[in-house]
Amino acid sequence: MLMIMLHHVLNLLKIHLLSVPRHLL
Repeated sequence: MLMIMLHHVLNLLKIHLLSVPRHLL
């Protein structure tokens, strides 16, 4: 369960990191 949760959190962080720069531009 923990591994799945960590995987989801990492995916969400990746999406945020990729989308933030576009949002700032």
